Amino acid sequence: ARLDLSRDGTLLLVVAGPSRAPTAALEELLLFDLDADTSRRITTHGSQLHSARLSASGRVIVTGDADGTVRVGPASGEVPHLLLGHKGPVIGLAISPDERWIASSSDESISIWPMPDVTQPPLHTLPHEELMAKLDALTNLRVVRDPSSPTGWSEEIGPFPGWGDVPSW
Repeated sequence: ARLDLSRDGTLLLVVAGPSRAPTAALEELLLFDLDADTSRRITTHGSQLHSARLSASGRVIVTGDADGTVRVGPASGEVPHLLLGHKGPVIGLAISPDERWIASSSDESISIWPMPDVTQPPLHTLPHEELMAKLDALTNLRVVRDPSSPTGWSEEIGPFPGWGDVPSW
């Protein structure tokens, strides 16, 4: 099992599984409220976990799994945000004390991520049109049809339109 405790000592995050091997993926994510003497299973983060952290406030759970995905979600268990980019198991996680940043590590890399707003729906859950509008507002890169490309698509870099509202991350 792997354990993490909230700063005030009232919440305990436990990642557990049947294997005793130190590098094995773990299957269960449990959050214990030590004041209320209750617990709940968090199932939205998957069942191949290598690491997990509870934010200092106890409001956010961050997990890293066997396929390199970092998941960031509310401790209440709603669908987490996905942070993609590691090529191997996420073996280490840290959350900054101010809860603005996440650090994750795999055998090949260390990544620093801005903390997603877990009060908002994750991008991968948005309807297509809303997702595309959100992505268009964040980047000047576009994927466009290109008959001369072997894949039929190419990347186009346009002028950056800027943000109407600067992201808070």
